[in-house]
Amino acid sequence: MIFRSILWLEPIALFIMLAAFWTPDINRVHTLWLMLPVLIARVLTTRRLLAPSPLNGVIIVLLALMLINIVLAPMTWGLWIVGRPLAGALLATSFAERVMRGGERGLTTLITATIVLALGVGVIALLYSQWTSKSIQLQGVIDLLPPPPGWEFMQNTFGTGFNVNEIAGALTWLCPLSAAIAIIDLRARRRRGWLALLTFGVIALALFLGQSRFAIFGVIGAMTILVWALYPPGRARVGAWVGLAVVLAAQLVILSGIFNPIAAQAALRDEDSFSARIFIWQAGIDITLDYPLTGIGLNQYRSRAVRALYPVPGYETAVLPHAHNEWIQMGADMGIPGVAVLCVLYIVTIWRLVKAFRSGHKLAAGIGAGLLAHAFFGLGDAITLYDRFTFIFWWLLGLVISLDVVMTMVGSSNRVNLAVQLTKLQMTTEAPTKAVPV
Repeated sequence: MIFRSILWLEPIALFIMLAAFWTPDINRVHTLWLMLPVLIARVLTTRRLLAPSPLNGVIIVLLALMLINIVLAPMTWGLWIVGRPLAGALLATSFAERVMRGGERGLTTLITATIVLALGVGVIALLYSQWTSKSIQLQGVIDLLPPPPGWEFMQNTFGTGFNVNEIAGALTWLCPLSAAIAIIDLRARRRRGWLALLTFGVIALALFLGQSRFAIFGVIGAMTILVWALYPPGRARVGAWVGLAVVLAAQLVILSGIFNPIAAQAALRDEDSFSARIFIWQAGIDITLDYPLTGIGLNQYRSRAVRALYPVPGYETAVLPHAHNEWIQMGADMGIPGVAVLCVLYIVTIWRLVKAFRSGHKLAAGIGAGLLAHAFFGLGDAITLYDRFTFIFWWLLGLVISLDVVMTMVGSSNRVNLAVQLTKLQMTTEAPTKAVPV
């Protein structure tokens, strides 16, 4: 009984852990211990540690490779750097375990929690972003936003606000997913669809105001595919595509600066030039070529020692937090093995999403669209596995594993029902043996 009570406290432990890992304080790693009694209770109660999914093995290999990297790589921050990936893995597997215990109801709860999370991140993006000169043509809209509450607390906790490119990367995961939930729920006449629609509107507005180019174009492309996947041929699908075309046209107008050349010049000055990105990418590629088996070390690309060895023009003294490309970043962090594991992780995820979608789980299209939008964002920018927003990536992986669990449970139920029906059929077709009188 006591172990089942501990399992009921698992969401609280997860919330505390995620809240701690959203802060820059490295003592946050100690919140990982909150999950230890949960894992013990899970094993003693359910006789399993992980819900079944092909993704489990890939995640375990990734975490093991990180631990090996700490020992073998030329530079390291120590064990604490693995805290955020480990917290994310615990989050993802906990989602699946909840669905394993609660079935479809557990999945419904997770979808609702996803909408609440997405709405919260969207509101934070609107109120606490550091708007740059890229958004100057939209300043009139920004001025209409309400003053952010608790600004002093946010400054004391996170600094001067959120970089628009960083938070845009987080929104690329959530924007297509919230749109998918809205489409699915509204077509099924569920009231939750209206909350999902509001969430999508808030996130889309925050993305557009932030003007992160890779994020916006990634979301537009992913949404185009999502509309095709979720709407049957007809006026609704065409209307959605027309809406996306209008947004694309508006974005191209802003980029051109036709109506405000001065604003366009300011935006160009604020943007990292393409040549600067080439230097940033080249530094990461050089690190990977010099240390192909280990990389320079987990999240070391940003360190001043690495910058001294692999200088980037314009960042001699300024902090360069990442390689502005998630694949180059992975190579710099963990070498070719890290890139290979990340590639396998994406391949297995796509495989499971395709299977779930073909099984009738339309949510898979939204998860896949979110991952696709972020993958495009990751070609020119990055949220590393050690970033405060990386938990959203693990959140989506948790939903993928949860769909795996649902498919497994449905398959097992179907097999049981089939066995019962075959048994009944056999009993009705077999004639009883009668004694023949002599």
